Amino acid sequence: MLLYTGGSSVDAAGSELIVVSAADDDALAEEIANVIGFIDRVRDVPLADIAYTCSAGRGAARIAVIASTIQELRLRLSSAHARIAAGARRLRDKSGTYYSRDRLVGGENGGKLAFIFPGVISFYPDMLRDIAVQFPVCRAAFDELEEAMNDNEEFTPSNFIFPPAPYYRHDADIFSSGAYAQALVAVYSASDALARLMEAFKISPDGVVGCVGGDLAAVLKSGAAGTPRRHERVAALKAIYRIVDKAVSHGGLAKTVMLSVLMRHPGEDGAVVAAMPKGKIAPTMEFSPRRRVYAVDPEYADEAVKMFADAGIRTMRMAIDRPFNTPACSSLVPAIRKFADGWMKSEPLIEVYSCGEAAQTATGRRGSTSGACAPRAPRRPGAGRRACASPRRSRACTKTATASFSKSGRAA
Repeated sequence: MLLYTGGSSVDAAGSELIVVSAADDDALAEEIANVIGFIDRVRDVPLADIAYTCSAGRGAARIAVIASTIQELRLRLSSAHARIAAGARRLRDKSGTYYSRDRLVGGENGGKLAFIFPGVISFYPDMLRDIAVQFPVCRAAFDELEEAMNDNEEFTPSNFIFPPAPYYRHDADIFSSGAYAQALVAVYSASDALARLMEAFKISPDGVVGCVGGDLAAVLKSGAAGTPRRHERVAALKAIYRIVDKAVSHGGLAKTVMLSVLMRHPGEDGAVVAAMPKGKIAPTMEFSPRRRVYAVDPEYADEAVKMFADAGIRTMRMAIDRPFNTPACSSLVPAIRKFADGWMKSEPLIEVYSCGEAAQTATGRRGSTSGACAPRAPRRPGAGRRACASPRRSRACTKTATASFSKSGRAA
């Protein structure tokens, strides 16, 4: 049965998430057909009504569809119905249709759910605008950032994250890599906002992973920061902004060229890098065995690009110009260490991984975050090395999740 109140065919919010569920995959195909049939019979059904009614289902087999109109929903459901009936095991269309016959979380395969909080270079204007408007719990995260920056004459978060259209259409430089500190706290707030929304939906992860900007949100979600009050979260935002802004804007970190290296085969960049002058290039991140990011001396960047090209390796310059994750950021270590020791007060309640090498982060009790980790190549979480779990081992293997580098300043 579909609840129906009448109304227009386009939802006021612009789009809706429709989740259709049933006991098993055969029953799901039938349920999708039922929804399609209802749409055909009741032409002016509001999209929001269908979304609300479908959300009441709690079956193990589910399909999620994002649609802006009834016609779009019908088209997506019809396509999905045909593919599921034909035995498709998975649907994941960028346009907004998601389904998996194999249950990813829970069930017989024992899958777990992880939240990944992205890094600073994932920032873009108007991110989460629609969600913040529709969900006060999300808007509250951005309100805290606004409060944290209320005495900052150079940075107004609302104008930076949700600017008037002409502001970023005609002055794109405002969102250049020079605005690193602003983008970092903006990405943190967005990650925190989404974590709060998931909590409101009673969706809890088994583990969290954080990158630059997202690390702070990951620590908060893991419980390693305890249960900070609003004024404590606001103070933390102020502190991390000051640390990064000072480093970027006042000479603490020299400019660099961040070069993304795309290889045909894993490891073929090693010989090229070894042939370069010492101090001109340093590894920062490894996205996969065939893609790494290097920080290169700006005066040597063209030569580095040529050397990679001569070896048949493609490169791409990234929109960020500070050498994070390298020895060059060692000047930030004391401030980050002080911040981490005050912020990470408790053992995490769930698994939490740092962005640097996808290794599990330990915090221990207050004051136990001293020590440093030697740099290692990024790996799948928990694979190939002992996870840091005990405060007694913290001098040897503790990392902060509030920065993308180890406390020694070496690449993490």
